[in-house]
Amino acid sequence: MIDDLEGLSAGRLADPEKALVVAHYQRAAPLLANDFLHVPLVSSYHREGLGKPPVFKETWKPEELPHTMVPVDVLATRGEHHTYVGLTENALLWLAHRGAVGMLSWSPSTRDPDGTRGFCCDGRTRRRKPDLKAASETLRAMLNEVRLEAIPVLDGHDGAALFVPFGDIPLYDAVRAWLHAFCKRAVERHAALLTEVAHEEDRGDRVHLAVKSNAVGLFSSLPYSLVGNPELAMVTPVGWDELGGIDNGMYTARNSAERLERDVFAEMSAAIGMQRFSRVRK
Repeated sequence: MIDDLEGLSAGRLADPEKALVVAHYQRAAPLLANDFLHVPLVSSYHREGLGKPPVFKETWKPEELPHTMVPVDVLATRGEHHTYVGLTENALLWLAHRGAVGMLSWSPSTRDPDGTRGFCCDGRTRRRKPDLKAASETLRAMLNEVRLEAIPVLDGHDGAALFVPFGDIPLYDAVRAWLHAFCKRAVERHAALLTEVAHEEDRGDRVHLAVKSNAVGLFSSLPYSLVGNPELAMVTPVGWDELGGIDNGMYTARNSAERLERDVFAEMSAAIGMQRFSRVRK
């Protein structure tokens, strides 16, 4: 984690890389602000170069934020209040100009940071694309059994997340407990395809399921964010009919303009409509 603005300056990219990142967020910022306005924003930096482990800027001191930023006050687990910068177009570009590559959040409701707009179930595989597609479709079928629908989001590396939006803003603790039980059932039903095993060497070629990011103060990449691999891949929401035809890394900071002509995430959210977690728990 980066603690201060001096640390941010150490995260500067080479000029051509930074230009690509800034140009990408000039295109992506309106979509991100449309879909996630004012959520607590975490930014990632690659001080040792793209492809190296990132460091993160999470909380801010009030004096670090320009008056044009929107501060978001979050109650931490120890009863402390932490200040995050709220996602706006201006904030995204301000961070990108200062060397940020990735934009992340835990996607809470802006009315209540303890309540979630939806949960993410992450899957990652070392196998070829069809297995990730099969895993996503398998989880979708199980979600459909309880009348839930999801948005597939390719993570820019070797995995995907299913984002399940909610309209009734349930609390994270309740959602996380339900989600753990859901993933356990999925692994029991499809043991040859899915696993929750913690150690990578024990997973074999199965798709690993993770739900850790569904908690206040934890975070994962937002749709249309960049990831810090050498390609500067874009986190890409895809339609279910596109899942087999779009690979991780197909869209990057270099060619994102065409994909960003549409807000696929917003379109799919609108098509899903109102989903209520309270109905699922009955």
